[in-house]
Amino acid sequence: MSRRRPHLRLALLSGLTMAGGFAGPSRAVAQAPPPSAMIAAGVVPLPAALRAGAGVVALDSAGRPRTLRPSTNGMVCITDPPGDAFFVVECYHVSFISVVYRMKQLVARGLPEAVLDQTIEAEIRDGRLKLPAGLTISYGMSGPVAGYDTSTNTVSQAMAVWHRLHVPLVTATETGLPSDDDGRHPYLMAGGTYYAHVMLTPPRPAPLRSTPCMGAWGC
Repeated sequence: MSRRRPHLRLALLSGLTMAGGFAGPSRAVAQAPPPSAMIAAGVVPLPAALRAGAGVVALDSAGRPRTLRPSTNGMVCITDPPGDAFFVVECYHVSFISVVYRMKQLVARGLPEAVLDQTIEAEIRDGRLKLPAGLTISYGMSGPVAGYDTSTNTVSQAMAVWHRLHVPLVTATETGLPSDDDGRHPYLMAGGTYYAHVMLTPPRPAPLRSTPCMGAWGC
């Protein structure tokens, strides 16, 4: 497999690393919201028609999932971890979620990115991890925790939003897509790798002046 790595790795791993490092102690003692609130927050990135049937999980400090609600429509959402200043939620198809969990677990162990990729590629080759047979989509958003209104279950324009069409191992040449973002067209990231994906991200609103730049999105 290609040794080229995804450019938006921080976007995928943001649930464990958004604050610039793994925030184990603070999250371990943070008071978790009730499951109903965690489920409501977890499905916010999804189109309205997919929310009721989506599964929702919470990850522990080692990146292991705890099911809050099973999926009935093939989508699984990772809800926002409590205890920090960021709101981070991600939703993936069930056929790709095991790869996501494994990435989270390896990050929680402190593996460098290159070793993380080598580990996952080896586990795909020997059959311990399975890639989807076809394309799948993921939805996500991230921003300041104040950008999510728990009373209305809505987010403000301070929230960055992304949509990714996952096409493992596909290259830009095979798709006719560019590999760079020109701000106007979909483009392929991490081409040729297990995390190859087409970015379908909507235009990003300008962040609030009081909000620090975060991860791969910048300011």
